[in-house]
Amino acid sequence: MEKIYKIFVINNETYLVEDEIVEIGDKAIVTVNDLYPTLIECKNDEQIKLIQEPKTSMTKRYKVKESAEKLDLTDEILFALDNTEGPLLVKYVDKKITLHITE
Repeated sequence: MEKIYKIFVINNETYLVEDEIVEIGDKAIVTVNDLYPTLIECKNDEQIKLIQEPKTSMTKRYKVKESAEKLDLTDEILFALDNTEGPLLVKYVDKKITLHITE
């Protein structure tokens, strides 16, 4: 089964994220229903508990897998990012990113 990732853009920086549990030292993106993404560094257990077990079901958290400087984005991905509101769904295999097309 292929794993689907998301790409968020925050302050013109691109982040590949996955829906995984975060730990101290990880970077995470926290959103409200995948909108208004905010990049945070997980510094302590209390902070992590707030994003792992949020009080509202609209709060989502994603672990940052790769940051912008490590991503080789194709023109197709860049075009899709410019024309998509919210995160972009992608496949990430062998450091290669392709669009995830839903039928």
